[in-house]
Amino acid sequence: MRDTPRTLRCLPLLAAIAFGFATEKLLALNEISQLSHPLTSEQVACDQAQLERLQSRMVMSPFQGSLILWRSGRQGGHFGGLAVTPGLRPGDAEPRTRNEKQLTLDLSIESGGDFLNPRRSLLPQAILARRSAATNLDAGAEPTLQVTLDLAPAVPNQFLPRSPISIGSRSSGFGAADGAGRGLAIDDLAAACHGDLTDFDLRMFEILSRTLRATRCLTVPESCNPPDEFNFNVVLFRGEAPGTYRANVYIYSQDCPAAPCETSSVFERPEIEVAVEVDGEGRLRAGRARFLPYCHTPEVRDCTLDFGNGPWAVYILPPIWAGHEIQGGAEFQKGSFLNLLGEGFPEDVLTTTFEWPILLAGTAWSGPLR
Repeated sequence: MRDTPRTLRCLPLLAAIAFGFATEKLLALNEISQLSHPLTSEQVACDQAQLERLQSRMVMSPFQGSLILWRSGRQGGHFGGLAVTPGLRPGDAEPRTRNEKQLTLDLSIESGGDFLNPRRSLLPQAILARRSAATNLDAGAEPTLQVTLDLAPAVPNQFLPRSPISIGSRSSGFGAADGAGRGLAIDDLAAACHGDLTDFDLRMFEILSRTLRATRCLTVPESCNPPDEFNFNVVLFRGEAPGTYRANVYIYSQDCPAAPCETSSVFERPEIEVAVEVDGEGRLRAGRARFLPYCHTPEVRDCTLDFGNGPWAVYILPPIWAGHEIQGGAEFQKGSFLNLLGEGFPEDVLTTTFEWPILLAGTAWSGPLR
């Protein structure tokens, strides 16, 4: 009797392995679909546009830093935010370091809340509040963080606000501010695009705000001359598929050469997608991040707007105890990064993978997120 060829004898084993991988992938998909629901393209586009309008009214100072914004509830008019100093740098003993301060905020917008004058029509009202327990309160030493929201009908430049409310990180300064403005109605910021966000989605926005950082400093090859002389406004929102999240980075640059300069313009808009997997108990497992494809027209969405003004990068790192902890090479090894020099450059890193259990080890987010 002739021997069965080795390839044929291995086919059942190969089929079983392939079936196992497919089953594991299907189980992961089923698990995440229980925690994060699918959205339509219209719902995603609405969230994206609303957060884009909001970020165009807001700015953090000092110039150079990141302001990250997201929806913080299922109902309309509720947003969360995190302002951070630019903390990614080449180090002396370590090749890379992260050291930052943070200001955490809540923003609530009501559709008709201006009751000061009973003879005037009700205007939308915004309440901007500092979450002191999650902020590096500063008694006076620099840098002191400040976040401003402009309520004016039109905001040609949020660095020169016409009707501002502001909060700051100084312990003796204002922790909350409120005001009414017609601009909130014009930009439709009190309404909810949909009510399909889950508790898992809202936790993921918090996690991404603590782990995702844009920079022009730690790129490949490294470029810290000049350092991060830019403001990064970042908005976080859901993607269409369960467990997918989007981050749009709006890069504001100074238009005049002499400092201090208070004029700015958006000249690039990288868009990133982050996909997550969970286990049967709701713990985060694998993660994948990627740039959306290039485009060169500002009116087009769902793509990375690039005019060749890089380099810059996006890092995904372990959460930092801001103001107390300096992260070095070990923490960078746990995370990952995307890199962008320009379309077609061999140094570009357009897709990356990482492990959430390693990234979040020892944190409050390492357990089930159900």
